[in-house]
Amino acid sequence: MIKTTSMILNELKQYANPADKLARLVQSGEYTKIVNGLYETSPSVPGYLLAESIYGPSYLSFEFALSYHGLIPEAVYAFTSATFEKKKKNFLCKGNSDTVDKFAEIQAG
Repeated sequence: MIKTTSMILNELKQYANPADKLARLVQSGEYTKIVNGLYETSPSVPGYLLAESIYGPSYLSFEFALSYHGLIPEAVYAFTSATFEKKKKNFLCKGNSDTVDKFAEIQAG
């Protein structure tokens, strides 16, 4: 489940310093930071389900969609999120320094 920083801080208001508690929860792996202000509560959520939250409004497109629906035989491990009128590229890489669990290329228009 995706939660905003304010949602989490509201849940942690009984602590003396909710922001520090949030930082410890991220460090322990209970929350995964997606982008500034957004956190995921489950580390097993596939990255393509987070694409809209990372960069929206957007849609999954290109090779990933074809592979996901079995229309091409190749396996695709990266996905592209496309949108209109935005001239910026963002890259998200989830994982640790040893292995990269998820990779998402968020590409504008």
